[in-house]
Amino acid sequence: MSDWIKRPRVVVGIVIGALVVFYLIGLSKKKPASKSMTAPAPTVAPTAPPAPSAAQTQSRLKQLPVVNVMIGGQKFKLWLATTTAEQTAGLMHVAHLASDRGMIFLFHHTAPKTFWMKNTPLPLDVIFLHGSTIVRTYTMKPMNSHQLYPSVQPVTAGIELCGGTCAKLGLKPGDQIHLPVSAQ
Repeated sequence: MSDWIKRPRVVVGIVIGALVVFYLIGLSKKKPASKSMTAPAPTVAPTAPPAPSAAQTQSRLKQLPVVNVMIGGQKFKLWLATTTAEQTAGLMHVAHLASDRGMIFLFHHTAPKTFWMKNTPLPLDVIFLHGSTIVRTYTMKPMNSHQLYPSVQPVTAGIELCGGTCAKLGLKPGDQIHLPVSAQ
């Protein structure tokens, strides 16, 4: 007999290794005990849910309070978005926006914020505010979920208006917008 068989540790190791190999082979060949009567899982990825209809979008906006804000000498009626859900939805799926309408986002914590235009079919201007001071503005391109628009600085509010409004009113960082509401 060979010397390795006389050593109990070697024999036990070989036996354990063989058992593990047989167990793994058995698992790979094992078939389900019973065949399921359910349909197999689809092989294609599920499609995104359909966009809300115009009526659903208008219904969502009608539920939000409206505040009147003077911006650059012009009166705007702004939907007030204060919750995370309201702010996430924003003006998504809004196909038409009157020139005196928009949305104001009041943030509960002063911090840098970033906007994007996912599912938003019309160009919008965003105005970032710290208190009543404009810190940054952008004209955002429609239906672009890859472009981000950061405030860079900590802000307390954001306002979305029709695209081109900031240029039309000559709004720039340092200008003041006095809000009738506050996040604090």
